[in-house]
Amino acid sequence: MATSTEGVVGRGALLIGHAAGMLDLVSMPLWVGVLIQFRHMSPPEAGLLITAYMMGVFLTSVSLAPRFDRLPARLIAIGGFIVGAVAFFAIINVDGFAALVPTHFIAGIGAGSALSMVHGTISRSVRPHRLFAIVNFGVAIFSILFFATLPDVVQHSPNVLFYVLGGLLILGAIAAATAFPQPPEGAVGQAGKPATVAGAVPLRLAVILAFVGVALLSAGQGQTYAFLERIGAWRDFPASDIGHMLVISGFLNLLAPIVAALLENMVPRLGAICVALLIHAGICITASTSALFLPYAVAGSLLVFMTIFNHTFMFGTIAKLDPSGRAASSTPAMLTLGAAVGPALGGAVTQFAGFAAIGWVSAAILIVSAVCFVLIGSLRAPAMQPGAA
Repeated sequence: MATSTEGVVGRGALLIGHAAGMLDLVSMPLWVGVLIQFRHMSPPEAGLLITAYMMGVFLTSVSLAPRFDRLPARLIAIGGFIVGAVAFFAIINVDGFAALVPTHFIAGIGAGSALSMVHGTISRSVRPHRLFAIVNFGVAIFSILFFATLPDVVQHSPNVLFYVLGGLLILGAIAAATAFPQPPEGAVGQAGKPATVAGAVPLRLAVILAFVGVALLSAGQGQTYAFLERIGAWRDFPASDIGHMLVISGFLNLLAPIVAALLENMVPRLGAICVALLIHAGICITASTSALFLPYAVAGSLLVFMTIFNHTFMFGTIAKLDPSGRAASSTPAMLTLGAAVGPALGGAVTQFAGFAAIGWVSAAILIVSAVCFVLIGSLRAPAMQPGAA
């Protein structure tokens, strides 16, 4: 079925594919909790398993992105989702750290290849900032359903988590097979235009800085968010209250893409990114250091909100810097390079300095991310101005 990125059906397929491919953003606290509580992994081992998944996503995305505009995006998305689903179902039937590493890695390869095709296609739409906000709305919907049902269920049947994650990837494969869209002809033509010689070097440097900035955002977020549930348990907060916080987080996440879309033409992109990163840093510190449940809950419920908001503006910036879709196709690599480091670093920080130190390390990483986008502004890149991206 031929669909377009500008139609409801095509956007719906991208929304489902984006939600399926971004499952790690939503599921990480439960994922780490299941590995530690039911698979008897130490915090560093659990962090390394998530890192194995993220490295699979990273290596696949960084390999496919340079050739995105010459690849059969729909077929790769279908195959990637199927491979990822099979790997998640395999996790259910294996145990032990040595066996779980390759299954996590293969799951990442599948999800990463599919997500690269989804992100590259979104980037070549007429208004990628707005479309990315729309598909992030799907992630928020999924997070509500996920945390409204899964936390209590996994206490009795932990493998349900992996059935759900694999099932979501199957849904992504079905959506890609039936309605994966093509960008409009005008957007494809514009994507083929090379940068001018005078502007090529600063443009390339701006893309590199954006890559590093997104990776650092993901590392800072992943380090705190991966251990958010464990931090609450360490503080002896009731498990039911932590579950309620995660459900509330899902509802708040619905607002993040809406706010990002409304502000698209009202504020400078890079200014919005830098301010949001500094706020995000303070939230990470609060989540890991508060001995009281209320500050912990408020900060914890805003972690994904800030990531979705920031990433929407970052994606719009990258899409404007490189209309070919190649740079945006590598955003899974940007995200997972940081997310691969984040959980493992969080496990190491916990082992040697305790849970409270996680937020401070995350905050330092997020501040460096903000510096990257300040430097993009100093290059006079066009993406620093308000306007449709």
